[in-house]
Parts: sequence; structure tokens; C-alpha cells
Amino acid sequence: MDAPPPTPRHTRLSTGTYGPNDTKLQQLASTHPFTQQLDVVFPSSATLESVLQRSESEYWACKSSLSAFLESAKAFVSRYAMDSIITALGMPGPDSEDVWSLDTRGLLTLAVTKDTYERLGLVGQRMPWKACDDTFIIHISLHEEVPHDTKPTKKWHRLGSKQKDALRAWDARRGPWHIMYNYQNQAHIATGIEGSAARGVKPSMRKAAGIHVPGVRLRPRPHEDEPDAVDDWDEYMSSLFEWVGMVCMGAQRLEASDRADPYLAVYTPPAGSHVGNITHMRWTGLLPPAFVQSVIDATINDDGWHNSDAPGGSPASRFVAFTGHGVPTTPVAYLPLRDVMSTPIRAPRAESEDTWSLIMTNDREPGLNGSTSVEWVLAESIGQWDSRWG
Repeated sequence: MDAPPPTPRHTRLSTGTYGPNDTKLQQLASTHPFTQQLDVVFPSSATLESVLQRSESEYWACKSSLSAFLESAKAFVSRYAMDSIITALGMPGPDSEDVWSLDTRGLLTLAVTKDTYERLGLVGQRMPWKACDDTFIIHISLHEEVPHDTKPTKKWHRLGSKQKDALRAWDARRGPWHIMYNYQNQAHIATGIEGSAARGVKPSMRKAAGIHVPGVRLRPRPHEDEPDAVDDWDEYMSSLFEWVGMVCMGAQRLEASDRADPYLAVYTPPAGSHVGNITHMRWTGLLPPAFVQSVIDATINDDGWHNSDAPGGSPASRFVAFTGHGVPTTPVAYLPLRDVMSTPIRAPRAESEDTWSLIMTNDREPGLNGSTSVEWVLAESIGQWDSRWG
């Protein structure tokens, strides 16, 4: 039997230099409210390993009706500002594709089948794609009122008596939800909602020696009037992100001693690679955006990755790669920085994708203030039936 064709994907690359005005990197994690896995790869550095091993998180799981959960969750949602300390996901059940999310804006988003939509009696919008036109999106704000300066462009419900009655009736028909949730400000939250089980998230660490390690040199993409330079840049970037993905998978092809049959497997490491040692760290669980951003910030602010254990400590050896994997079944995967009211629609399916991969390096000479410039390249990948980029 032939394997099904791969799901169409869209990928965008952007580059920049980290600094006080670099909002793209400083708020990268906040644009992805639901992350289920974070990978960090770098040339081995005992200092950076020690720093990242101290990065731990926590989330909670419970079984509850949606109505009862929202009554408890409202205490963590700002009354008048578009802000929420708590984020949560209602996972699909064995007999239902309905899902929901409560994001960092305090907005509840339901993605439901046509049958559920008609029985709920709450106005929403149909998915715009023919393959998903039997799925409907409904937005419900948990705030006392929507701030006057942030009126939504599409209809949002406020969690009033009508909405509460509709959700209670839905709970009665459906039964309890399997819910996962976390808090943005974990230092001030001692326990979860009653009946919840806490799940700690600690990093796993894998070290490998004798690996082809790229000599990362990041530069802005050449202008389109230089087609040969553009092709070379695209090919180099593709090889870097391929290498990062292979490290995360533990691919044997990266080993300098690998002698695979070229008829079965052929791999060429990125140009300028050398043989060295790498460290791969991973966090798995429902990770708060604040935690993901703290891992990125801790790396930028630490000297460990500026002084890797690579031979000679060459600037090309000093890089770190981060990869974040979103939850495929959440109806809200991305929140634009410049428009807090905008919610790009996407189909919440097991094969959906929301992945970003960031490579940072300090491969330039020290700046005028004595600090080394941090260059970065970011690849963002989304799957089919996602309106983020139109």
C-alpha cells in the first residue's frame, strides 16, 4: 500500500541582530501560546549545560466539565485587560473532535463540529476551507468587558448567562473534558485548581561526541538581483536547519565515523563543518510561553555558549539552536505581535503543524560597547489549513 502524500507546509525565514529593539526575538515565545516540546542544541559547553539544567517548568492535568473549569479559571484572567495568567487546552475525546483553548489573552476559542455548533446555539464562523467547512470557530471572552481600545473585528461573546447555559448543556451531553493547563507566573502559584494533578517538566540531556558540527556563519539574505548568491544562501540555510532536525532525532548519519551504504543513505553536512561534541536538551509537556522565553533569554545572557568546548573556541563554533513544537489540536496556535485582537484561524487536527526553529550565533567582532553581536535566523513552519499568512 502506498504511503499517503505528506501534508503541504509553508515555511518562512527571517533574520536579525539581537538588541533592545528586537521585538521579534524578545517576544518570540509569546506569539506561540501552546508549546508541547522545546529542543535546544549547541556545541558542548559545561557552563551552558549547567544553566539550562536549572530550567524547570510545571503544568497541571484534570478531568472537569468546561463550565466548572472556567469558573475557577476566571480568577486568573484580568477583568478588563487582554491578559491571562492561565492558559488551558481541552483535548479531543475518543468520540469527539471538538476542542477548545484558553489563551494568554483570556479568550476561550471553541472549534466544534457542525452538530455541536447547531446544538450550542452560539454564533461563530465556519472554517473557510472546503475540506474543513464542517468545523466552526466560536470566541468567548472571559473578561468582564472587552477593553474599549481593543474592540474585536469579528464577533466575540462575553461569558454571560446565555453562554454559561449553553456550555452547561454541552457538558451534560458530552461529559468531562481532559484538560491541561499552566500558569504564566508560576512563582506566584502554589497549587493547581482543585482535583488537578501536577506534572513537573525537567530537561533531558543527551551528549554526543565525534559529530559533524557546522561552522555557523549567519548573514542577511542577499538581494534578489543576485540570484546565485540567493541560491547559495538558501541552500546553506536549508542545510543548517536540516542538521538541527537530525540532531533532535539522534540521527546516526551525523557521526563522523558513520559508514552508511551510499545507496541507502547519503548525507552531506553543512559547508565548513568540523568534528566536535554536541549537547541536545529537551523539555516535554505543556510549556508556558514565559518559560520558553526564559530559556532563550538565559542562553543569550549566559557566557557559556560564547565559549564552547569546540577546538580553539572559534567564533563559528559558538551557536545555539532552539526548536519549539506547538500543540497540533489547539484552534489557536499563533498570536500576532501587532494585533492582539487578531486570531488566525487554523484547523486543529493531529497532523497540523506549528513549528519554529531559531539559530543564534555571535560570529562577529565585539561591538563598540565591548559586547559581541548576536545574529539570528528564524524558520517558521505551518501546515495546511492555517490562515496565518493568508
